[in-house]
Amino acid sequence: MEAARSWTTVRIACLLAVALLLGGCASQPVNGYFVSSRGTNQIVMAHIVEAPRGHLSGAIVVTTIDPAGATPNVSNYNVVGSIAGQNVSLKITGALATIAGWFGDDDILVGSLKGGRLTLSKGSQTFTFDRMSEADYQNRVQALQHLQSNIAADRDAGQELKQAAVYAQQVNAALQQYQSWGQVRIANQGKVRAWWAGHIKAYSACLARIEPLAAAKVPSWRWQSCVLDIQNDAYDRGQALNEIQNLATQGAEQLTRLNTMIGQGQAKIEEAGLRLHALCHSAPYPKRCNAVWTLWKAQGSGMIAPSSVAAFRALAPKVGQALQTDVDTAMAGNAKLAVIAAQIQQVYKKARQ
Repeated sequence: MEAARSWTTVRIACLLAVALLLGGCASQPVNGYFVSSRGTNQIVMAHIVEAPRGHLSGAIVVTTIDPAGATPNVSNYNVVGSIAGQNVSLKITGALATIAGWFGDDDILVGSLKGGRLTLSKGSQTFTFDRMSEADYQNRVQALQHLQSNIAADRDAGQELKQAAVYAQQVNAALQQYQSWGQVRIANQGKVRAWWAGHIKAYSACLARIEPLAAAKVPSWRWQSCVLDIQNDAYDRGQALNEIQNLATQGAEQLTRLNTMIGQGQAKIEEAGLRLHALCHSAPYPKRCNAVWTLWKAQGSGMIAPSSVAAFRALAPKVGQALQTDVDTAMAGNAKLAVIAAQIQQVYKKARQ
């Protein structure tokens, strides 16, 4: 009987000790982590230590998802206060900009510590924190950081998709511009031939006119007008040749640039699609994500219009041939004009001696 009474006394003493510990009363100093959260985007942790008895100190750490960043925002606030029985009073020191979303502008919080639950109030608002081990708190923080990584990955993937779409639009616009430019170059061949043929005709007519006049000893001032025109035309002739050669160079550069743009654009589209596909496998709502992926897969390959690429591939050789023909025509014409001009100059010079 005596042994049974002793065992009962021990059990009662143990239960009282546990009750006092969980109650946070003066028989057991407070020392622990208390954690609360608002949705899935923020964790608030209060680490409170009672030392000496009745006096509290510690910190409140607010970890919040940053929609525009790569890591969560972390803000630390020191706290001091007191505890009497279950009644708690805390004063937050330092700036309140981030934590104001929880407690407003007041830096005095009052509440209670009952069992493993800490309640803090300001006015009519009450906030609840549950006791948690440091390891469990760190697990929550890591989960928030993982969520932040997913948000950053989604944001970067979305930005990559937008960039691919914008680049595809630039490629399509450049291909359309090349179509217009190339058609003009092809149609311009007749004008180039006519320009050089007309000058050859004019130079030849001048030579045919002045040769008999010079031979007949007619004073040069009476027939030198066409000679002077041809002398002045030397600059325009050179400019015309340079312009055609520059167009040919421009055509070759455009061909290289557009081929590069098409390749880069298709690579950007493929990379963006693969990034989206990879995210869809780990998305919280895979069915919804897969629907987006399916739509992207159907439209992605057409972002750079296949018809525009095919038209460019078909037109480019024709443009290149037209430009080369223009260069050949201009160089041959310029060489012939140089010979005729030299003959005219020789007749003119001899007549003036």
